[in-house]
Amino acid sequence: MAEDLARLVGDAACECVGWAGLRDRGHARVFAALVRGFGARTEVAILVEPSLVRSAERPPDLIVVDPGSGVHVIEVKGVRLDAIERVVGGEISIRYAGRARAKNPINRARTAMFDIKHQVERVLQHEVEVPFLWWVVFPEIERRAFSRRFELDLPELVFAEDVAEERLAQRMAGKGREWLARHAREELFPEELQAVRRAFGDSAVLAEAVPPPPGGREGSLGDLFHEIASRDRALSEEQQKLATSDWRGGPRLIRGVAGSGKTVVLAAHLARRLAGSVPEQGRLFTERGDRPERCLAVCFNRTLVPYIRQKIEAAYRQRKGAELPEGWVEVTHFNQLLHRLHHKGLWKYRPVAEDGEDPVAERAAGYLSDLEYSRQNSPGLVEEFLYDAIYVDEAQDLHPDEIRLLSRLCRPLAAGELAEIYLFYDDAQNLYGRPRPTWESLGVKLKGRSHVMVECHRNTRQIVEPALNVLLGATAPEGIRVQTRQFADTNYLEKERQVLERDGELWRVGFAARQGPWPQLHLAEDAEGEEIALLRRLRWLIEDEDVAPEDILVLGLRRERLRRLAGQLRGNLAVQDIRLPFETEQKDDPISRRGCLTLSTVNSAKGYDAFCVLLVSTNEFGPDRESRAAFYLACTRAREHLDVFAHEDSGLARELRLVLERLAAPGGSEG
Repeated sequence: MAEDLARLVGDAACECVGWAGLRDRGHARVFAALVRGFGARTEVAILVEPSLVRSAERPPDLIVVDPGSGVHVIEVKGVRLDAIERVVGGEISIRYAGRARAKNPINRARTAMFDIKHQVERVLQHEVEVPFLWWVVFPEIERRAFSRRFELDLPELVFAEDVAEERLAQRMAGKGREWLARHAREELFPEELQAVRRAFGDSAVLAEAVPPPPGGREGSLGDLFHEIASRDRALSEEQQKLATSDWRGGPRLIRGVAGSGKTVVLAAHLARRLAGSVPEQGRLFTERGDRPERCLAVCFNRTLVPYIRQKIEAAYRQRKGAELPEGWVEVTHFNQLLHRLHHKGLWKYRPVAEDGEDPVAERAAGYLSDLEYSRQNSPGLVEEFLYDAIYVDEAQDLHPDEIRLLSRLCRPLAAGELAEIYLFYDDAQNLYGRPRPTWESLGVKLKGRSHVMVECHRNTRQIVEPALNVLLGATAPEGIRVQTRQFADTNYLEKERQVLERDGELWRVGFAARQGPWPQLHLAEDAEGEEIALLRRLRWLIEDEDVAPEDILVLGLRRERLRRLAGQLRGNLAVQDIRLPFETEQKDDPISRRGCLTLSTVNSAKGYDAFCVLLVSTNEFGPDRESRAAFYLACTRAREHLDVFAHEDSGLARELRLVLERLAAPGGSEG
């Protein structure tokens, strides 16, 4: 299907944006029909799932922008007739994952249409007379069969025969031309078209690194996950506000709970900065320009680099309808940055010493000394390598002196002032036990320039609440409890933001609104029994529930253990391959690949997520604060389902069991 779409788009004269992520057969059929109908005209743009700048709703499935017939908002429902249980007043009840879910595609299409219209009028600062039209397409249902079962006859409803017989574009264009003729107009004005372009935002940054596969068997978990992946494609209001904020003039600190979308904001903001430096010219959704400012996106974890790069490229592509030009932004991990600047002659590479009181701080001090020496003796060389803006993801992984070093690589606005370094920080995912810096001591002046994101979008409450209680040692024996509250910043979340509440010895989470099943703890008799339980669970997910292998992430602490598991799983599961992203040859690739099952260390999975997470060898996690942070990080990679495996009822496994018993008990939190 992808190859057929690529040929179709390649032969078309119209502009097609966002089509590469199409995997649903029904959506692809409708998109292809639109390209065949509008494709000969260069002035037409066809957009796939474009978000709106000021909307937190799921994006419409398709948009056609045609100067000769207006703006067409299209909602596609690629279901079969037998999947529809009833139709009442435009609300369609469809069965997913064993239970009916009410849908209202008519209302969704109309709402999106008015949202676009209002945004265009906001840009132009006056009301517009432009045909904004909505359509709902059922590419798998014949009109006659639908009419025999349901009394819903609207001209905006389009069925399989209209798509197959190439009547879709004709109907749309005809209705739009009739509207223009009634208003004595022939086409949209250029300023109206530009206002339409500016109405769209950055939903592509939320797309998975691997696009969702076609849904599994109807009613299966795979089908449910596909539905969720297709639905969750809009930035929240908070994410949009941050992504479109003007941060020029100084540093910023963005703190947030796990799953709040810090990396999403980073990618969208940086892409917007790059896109904004390009003159708007040429085609409606595609512009070209000179090289923009010199920007850097940096993190500590090597395996996170391709993920960040992909997010930035996706956000830029949706904004500009073109690939991000090579060399416009540098995306790297901290150690690789040190290597690159060594090879360019700025300093000599220094590995972390094996001994010393604080070898990381000592190395950073050496680099700072080298940089100052170069600044005094070769100012032109230093100026060549300074960045106009530096975006630091997972900044809590870096030593404060390493952050200080990055700040010195940022071009200052004026003598003695720090320029634009943007830090994205999560206290609870502090795997290395770094103390939160006193920012002023680093020269990072953050007064009035910080924001805390306290809404978790990734995880259900049933996943994040038990994980947080284990992080905080809520059920830990008195003798081994450690101080981890500073890492979760419970005082701020509880007292100032009121999204965390103490309930006896447990904590109740108010920052994760989505509901789902509680995690399952699998306690085996021994390590071999744990491996057997893992294999059974994987077979159930992949073979019985049609969950795509790339939607599953197996996590553990130790590489040796994961290598052994990979060897035992190969040949016993219906997957193309089993990936170990911490291996050298795979470190620079995204950890997920279509058809492949990923086994990863917790550290290598930082920043990633999956619908299903299976956490193995839980008994290997210690009771110290760094191990608790690693456990919390592992659990919060799961978007919907979490399975935890252990072979002893001890340590964090026992703490999790006690937490689950109390949270899920009658009278506790509802599941």
